[in-house]
Amino acid sequence: MWLLRFLRFGGFMLLLLPCALPLVVSTGPFLDDTRLQLRAMSYPSVEGTITLSAVRNDPRTNKHEFVVQYTYEVDGRRYEGNRYRYSPWRSADSEEIGALVSEFPVGSTVEVFYRSGAPADALLDPGPRGVDLMELLFRTFCTLGLGGGIFLAAREWMTAGAPVPSFERNGRTHVTLSGISPVITGFLWAAMTAFLLLLILAIAIPGLHVSLHVAVGAWILSVVVGVLAWRRQRVRWNAGHYDLILDEQARFLLLPVKPGGSVRLKVPWSKVTSLTIETKISKSRERLDEKFEGGRKKRMGSVSFQPTLGFTDASGKHCTETLASWSDPEQAEKFVNWLKARLGTP
Repeated sequence: MWLLRFLRFGGFMLLLLPCALPLVVSTGPFLDDTRLQLRAMSYPSVEGTITLSAVRNDPRTNKHEFVVQYTYEVDGRRYEGNRYRYSPWRSADSEEIGALVSEFPVGSTVEVFYRSGAPADALLDPGPRGVDLMELLFRTFCTLGLGGGIFLAAREWMTAGAPVPSFERNGRTHVTLSGISPVITGFLWAAMTAFLLLLILAIAIPGLHVSLHVAVGAWILSVVVGVLAWRRQRVRWNAGHYDLILDEQARFLLLPVKPGGSVRLKVPWSKVTSLTIETKISKSRERLDEKFEGGRKKRMGSVSFQPTLGFTDASGKHCTETLASWSDPEQAEKFVNWLKARLGTP
């Protein structure tokens, strides 16, 4: 049972591991190269001479790599270097790499940056570039997204069978039924902004070789949007917009604020007529059910379980309100049983 619950609540994220694992594993070397590029900004420099400048083609990846060699002297000793940057400079655009060959022709004089105390550690292009920050933006949100998905799955698995999470505020009982926490909301908005910016820039600029100012601007915009979304959600969260509120002294319910609304519906306990779980099947599931009627194939599609409150309004009309929507029937049943016990409803 626990395994099924784990898979239901985000365990499918583990299916992404074969694709995401190489990205996560390569993030370490990428961060190390970025650190070295930043450190190289403080390196002293000397003049050097280019001895080799060419393009190397890799037929397996269909990418082109800039290959360079140069000589330079430090304290009267001659050195040979072959590093343009700490990470290999590759691109699918042959013209881009060809431009570097033209920028560093054989025989030309260049500025070589070397590490103090280890002159053999040298390069031609210190400091980060815009493409480095854009790649860091992509890796950051992909890695955090994968980790966040596994964390949420593990949290749901570990809380299986736990009591309904309620808390007291101003003498009333609150139960948070829906909504995304402010931190996750901020991260999602930042991630969506970053993804949109990456998509637009990737289409507009091949290889994402943007200027450093554009890359910094993309980071700032993503973070600002995330912070603004976090602050807005925190206000709504702290105000209890997503909470079902039970006032046991006055004996009434305050239902969660509907999306896009601002007013709570107040229901006296005496007006409550039923508390049930409605099963809602997505349209895609309904179409698949019709197509594969008889169970000849495993049917897919989303199914949600919705605790639904039945009550009579001031005019005596019978009304229903959906309190929440969950994919786990056990969670819905646990909540309904808890609320029935609090209300004394059979």
